Amino acid sequence: MKEINHMLGIKVKKVEEGIHISQTAYANRILEKFGMMNCKPRLVPLPVGISLSLNDGPDTEKEKEEIKGVPYQEALGLLMWLQVTT
Repeated sequence: MKEINHMLGIKVKKVEEGIHISQTAYANRILEKFGMMNCKPRLVPLPVGISLSLNDGPDTEKEKEEIKGVPYQEALGLLMWLQVTT
């Protein structure tokens, strides 16, 4: 039987200690898709006490126009898959 190398976007590698799984390529594809390859990393989760509300959204018409058409649901879905699979 042939060894598995990739499955559902997860890289699988047999190592001395057992199995190593990685989704680096998948994470990079997400960043590339949303034009964020050069974004600055941040710690996750956010610090305790941060509370977001509707008031944190765009204020001006220009800001509202800039975020129109941004596929937030798709981005969150892709990130959730990344989070729960590895």
